[in-house]
Amino acid sequence: MNAVFDPNHAYITSPFVSPLVLAIVRLLFAFYSLFTLIYTLAYQGSNGFFSYFTHLTYIGMTSYFWAAGVQGIVWAYTKKQGAGRYLLRSWPRPFQLAHEWLWSTIMSYPIVVTVVYWTLLASSFSSLDRVDTWSSISMHAINSLFCLSEVLLTHNPAPRWIWLIVDIIVLAMYLGLAYLSKYTLGFYVYSFLDPKKEGAFLAAYIAGIGIGEAIVFAIMYGIVRLRMRLIPAPHSADVEKGDVMDLDQASMSTNREKATVGSASP
Repeated sequence: MNAVFDPNHAYITSPFVSPLVLAIVRLLFAFYSLFTLIYTLAYQGSNGFFSYFTHLTYIGMTSYFWAAGVQGIVWAYTKKQGAGRYLLRSWPRPFQLAHEWLWSTIMSYPIVVTVVYWTLLASSFSSLDRVDTWSSISMHAINSLFCLSEVLLTHNPAPRWIWLIVDIIVLAMYLGLAYLSKYTLGFYVYSFLDPKKEGAFLAAYIAGIGIGEAIVFAIMYGIVRLRMRLIPAPHSADVEKGDVMDLDQASMSTNREKATVGSASP
């Protein structure tokens, strides 16, 4: 028999707010990021827009918040009707795996994008106009705040290590897209990818970003594991029998039980 996907409803719950509130917050993030993408695309034009890793990761983050928000809204609404419907459980396994993988990118890519931008590419930030400044802050700073909110304030589980390999492969594939864009568009989307300009440093930049992804993934993985240990997700039975607001109480009850068992041990 196949194992139940996300048995403790970790992807749609939080230790601090109800599933409904979490879903609403995620949808607000989704609306904001989608508006940012559309406005930026309309303002800057489409020439090379989809060649930037920043934009691609922001599209992925937007997709994640829409998917997670809708999942939470549907579950919270149907739970009030008597039986919560968790859409991902009824979807084919590839969609479940896609959600797991997307979560692994949300946990790490925004931090990598933020670090690379502010260390290598932000020299022209002060010369940007008002719209570009807002767009740049949204995609190179607020993106990491959205990332940290998912890492610290939800019950999202630690992703499997296999997703780190996939994430690095995606980075390598993007490198091919970046050089293809140079051939088709006539310019490097990121100046540090120009071999004539960077010379021997080019290999160091490329390797550094891959290593940086591995380091960020490992750090975020550790933070998520620590959060899971300190604030475990409520048991599936507690989720199914309790109302929406009782989920927080179930999580805190679990913590108290563990503390009581620990203090009673010799």
